[in-house]
Amino acid sequence: MDGNGLPIIGPSVDKTKIEPIHQKRLIAFINHFLTTTVSFLNTFSHSVETRLEKCEGQLQKMDAALCILEAKLNSIAGLEDVLVATPEEVTENPPEVTPPPPPPPPVTDVPSGASEPQTNNATPAQTKISQDPQYSRFFRMVAVGVPLQAVKQKMQVEGLDPEILDDPDAPAPTNTSLGGVSVTDEKPEDSDSSFSD
Repeated sequence: MDGNGLPIIGPSVDKTKIEPIHQKRLIAFINHFLTTTVSFLNTFSHSVETRLEKCEGQLQKMDAALCILEAKLNSIAGLEDVLVATPEEVTENPPEVTPPPPPPPPVTDVPSGASEPQTNNATPAQTKISQDPQYSRFFRMVAVGVPLQAVKQKMQVEGLDPEILDDPDAPAPTNTSLGGVSVTDEKPEDSDSSFSD
């Protein structure tokens, strides 16, 4: 017997000669096991239910935020024909983001022997990037409350540089490409005269 009065069972012990555990003691062990197990299961169940309630509340908030975002996007004119790529398409074929080309420097040099008055050969004043037709709808989306990261992701999906949104007062590029089609801010005759000597 050990200090608790339980028989020490080993390979050399004859189990037929060991006295059985007292019935009251056996019932006490079983009761203790059942109460501790039930207590653990109740605590675990309560913890899981609390976490599930929190997750459900967060999902409801997210659903409400998405409904508000969809309503805001639907209120913007001109976004009905915009195609949105699914996340699978974005991960399979990430668009290559190329920064817009830098604007050409204005021509300000005057030949030393020129007797004619100087004509305005400089390019016309640059429009702001926020007024550029290619980027203006993204600035409108930010202005009506669409999250900045969502607008930047949409620009990246369409192959545009999302960092443009950080500086709305930057000059618009004079020659940008949108889906392979060249878009210019100037009229053709103005662009020809700006490069002539």
